[in-house]
Amino acid sequence: SENVKELVIPKLNESPSWKAFRGVVGTRHSDQVVSASEEKLIEQAIRDTYRTVDDSLLCRCAKSAQHYATCTSVTALIVGDVLVVGHLGDSRIVLGKTGA
Repeated sequence: SENVKELVIPKLNESPSWKAFRGVVGTRHSDQVVSASEEKLIEQAIRDTYRTVDDSLLCRCAKSAQHYATCTSVTALIVGDVLVVGHLGDSRIVLGKTGA
């Protein structure tokens, strides 16, 4: 949905945890493994983003009398060796590996 697309990335960029993570990442080499504290920042950023997006989407739907159930979103964020997944609505994501 256009509503979700317009909300997810801007809300992620506004997240204090994402800003903190970006500040830490900017000071290290790109080949370094993500630390436990960095992983927590990424996880919290996705959690904050989806809570905020969900609230914003509910407000938008209430204003325009649209049904909320028609909106879904799945975000997979890969940072170094960490995969963080967030979803809104009844969508899910599946990760597979060939030959496993």
